[in-house]
Amino acid sequence: FFKQKTAYEIYQCDWSSDVCSSDLALSAQPSASRQLEREGERLALWLESARLQARVQNRPVLVRMTPRGAEIWGLSAPGEARPALSWLYPDTQAQNTDITLLLGPEPILPAQALGLGSRLQADAQVWVGTTGVGPWQVRR
Repeated sequence: FFKQKTAYEIYQCDWSSDVCSSDLALSAQPSASRQLEREGERLALWLESARLQARVQNRPVLVRMTPRGAEIWGLSAPGEARPALSWLYPDTQAQNTDITLLLGPEPILPAQALGLGSRLQADAQVWVGTTGVGPWQVRR
C-alpha cells in the first residue's frame, strides 16, 4: 500500500523543488527572443485585464507606452497613481513609445498592434495586438 504524506512533507517537498528550480533559472539567462515572448505575453494579459476593467466601469481607458513599460489612463481617480506595467527585462523596449492604445469601454475596439524589441538583439521582436473583436495576443 502507498504511504500517504503529511501536509508538512508535501510542503517541504514543494519548497525543495522551488529552491532547486529557482537556482537553475538564475544560472541560465533566457535568450533575447524568449525574453520578448515573456514580455509580450505579460503585456497581452495586462491589456486584456485593463480592457475588462474599462467595460465593467464603463470608462474610456487609454494605455500609453513608456521607455520602462506602460501606463493606464482612465481607471484611477484623480490624484491616485496610474496603474503601470514595468518590463521584466531592462533591455525590452516598445518600438514606438508615441503610441496610445484604446481599451474601451466599447466591446469592439479598433484593430491595434504594438511591437516590442530588444536592445541586445536588433532582429528579435514580437507584436502584441488585437483585431478589435478578439483578445490581445502575441505574434512572433
